[in-house]
Amino acid sequence: MNRYAVLLATVAVAVAVAFAAAANAAAPSETLSVSSARSTVTAYFHALEQRRFQKACWLLGNELLAESGGANCPRFLRFGMPDPLVWHILGSRPKARSVGIVVRLGQNELDHVRMRTWLAVVRVEGGVPRIVATRLLA
Repeated sequence: MNRYAVLLATVAVAVAVAFAAAANAAAPSETLSVSSARSTVTAYFHALEQRRFQKACWLLGNELLAESGGANCPRFLRFGMPDPLVWHILGSRPKARSVGIVVRLGQNELDHVRMRTWLAVVRVEGGVPRIVATRLLA
C-alpha cells in the first residue's frame, strides 16, 4: 500500500470516528445542567406544597408518570402526600445524560416522621427536564 492510500484510509477512519461520536453525543436540547435538575426537583416539591398536583405530575417523565397512575396521577399524589411535607436537597450526582438529585424526604409513620433519602433522576424528555426515576437510598 502506498503512503497516499494509507493517508486516505487514516482520514476515512478519522471521519467515521467523528461521525460516530457526533451521533452518540447528546443533542443540545438533551444537555442538562445540575442547576436545571435541582430546579426541576424543587419545582416538583413546591407544586406539592401548593397542592398543585397536576403541575407536579407534569414534571414527571412518561414512564414514571405511568407508574404514578397516568391520568390519575394528581389524585394519587393528593392522597399519598405526607402532611406536613418535609424535604430538602442534599446534593447531586451528574451522569452522562441525566442528573441524580439526592433528596431527604419525611414520611409519616404513626406518631412521628421518618426521614428517608431518595435519589430523583432528572433527564431531558421532550425538550424539558423531567423526573424520570426515583429510588430509595436509605
